Amino acid sequence: ISTEFLNKLQKDSLDNLKNKFTLVHFDNLNGEGISCKLKITDEMVADDKTAFDVLIGNEKLFQRFAVKISSAAQKRIQELEEEGKTVIQVVINSQIAMVVALQEKHL
Repeated sequence: ISTEFLNKLQKDSLDNLKNKFTLVHFDNLNGEGISCKLKITDEMVADDKTAFDVLIGNEKLFQRFAVKISSAAQKRIQELEEEGKTVIQVVINSQIAMVVALQEKHL
């Protein structure tokens, strides 16, 4: 697959997402993460559940917003951190949606 094709695919996907959502609110919380609210702008969606509160960050962020993380998720996060990985959690409407673990590659 060519780099040009992948770049076009990525740009098309980002442009498509930009047309589907509007950023209503954004806060950068230093040392913790971000808090934002996204609203669906697609006319095909006509209900009152068109806005999403999104948190992306670390444990301090979720303590600030009183987000409850299940014991199973907490255990997995702890395991990843013990492996030396940086763990970033994504919460949508107070529900954990994703955990991303980052690890540096030392040369």
